[in-house]
Amino acid sequence: MKGTRREFLETSAKLIASGIVGSSLLGKAAQAASIAGKAKSTATQPANDEPKVDRRKLGRTDMDISVISIGTIGTNQNVVRYALDNGLNFIHTSSGYGRAMEEVGKSIKGRKDKFYLGLKVTWDWKSDKELDRCLKIMGRDYVDVIFFQIHNDSKRVASPETKETFDRWKKQGKARYMGLTSHSGMKACMESAMEVGWYDVLMPSYDLSMRKDYLDIFQKVKKFNLGFIAMKTRISEDKTQAIPTLLADNEVTTLCKSLTTLTAVKKYIEAS
Repeated sequence: MKGTRREFLETSAKLIASGIVGSSLLGKAAQAASIAGKAKSTATQPANDEPKVDRRKLGRTDMDISVISIGTIGTNQNVVRYALDNGLNFIHTSSGYGRAMEEVGKSIKGRKDKFYLGLKVTWDWKSDKELDRCLKIMGRDYVDVIFFQIHNDSKRVASPETKETFDRWKKQGKARYMGLTSHSGMKACMESAMEVGWYDVLMPSYDLSMRKDYLDIFQKVKKFNLGFIAMKTRISEDKTQAIPTLLADNEVTTLCKSLTTLTAVKKYIEAS
């Protein structure tokens, strides 16, 4: 949801004063925000004909997703349902997130509007049984993006076994696009992913302190038309001021935040 120019300037002043970001970065963010403000939003129109959250194309996929996406650690069906009702349309979950998949399954049951689902692989890739179990829990036949979780191991990112696993699941109709998540050694893993060309979506840890180090990554993301989902962004429902600056780089498709309360959903949407 876009704020006014005055609100942007007021937020920028606070960010500079607090030392979160420098004035040069916010200057670029303001320019990007001005350009973005002139462009027509691709958000689906809800009942009152007013878009609640902007959307961006997830790289070379066929998905237009909300700039805030639904992380599911600690969430519940009511929060996920509320987020979907208010324009968020990409859900990221994992079998490693406690009861998250059960809550997601309840929230999307019988839902007719369009949403997209990403699932992080945390099990032995040779097994199809765990993927089948995850799909059954959520009441789904497939996921839109299957994310391979790889940290500090760029060789595994480029391993033929990784690609063969995805190809098998895609052939079975259980996954449409291939993604990579990485919490550490992210740059090496992303460089490897872009070099082999298999991956459609990157999902690394990313916050504003890392922006300078990621500029070359952003250039390649644009070159190869990849989706970029930022996680671990160091923002919270009480510290949302940096959201417009994080989104000022158009290569950042969406910010994935764990949503645990209705208030958090509201605040993230308002800040975006």
